[in-house]
Amino acid sequence: MKNFGSDDDKDGILKEIEYIRIPRLLSLYITTSHYITLLATVHKSLLSTDRGGALSVRESHVTRT
Repeated sequence: MKNFGSDDDKDGILKEIEYIRIPRLLSLYITTSHYITLLATVHKSLLSTDRGGALSVRESHVTRT
């Protein structure tokens, strides 16, 4: 059983803290990037059509009524 209170094992504690913290930060980063990508996709799809159903000028000069 490890003695976490001893002075010679402080590096071991820091290594275990880093081992726990890095995967959590990585998963948080991946989750955040997925949400940003999802929001950008939704925002782009909302910009492509108006509320009235008209196509945007970039897609076509003819608008639906």
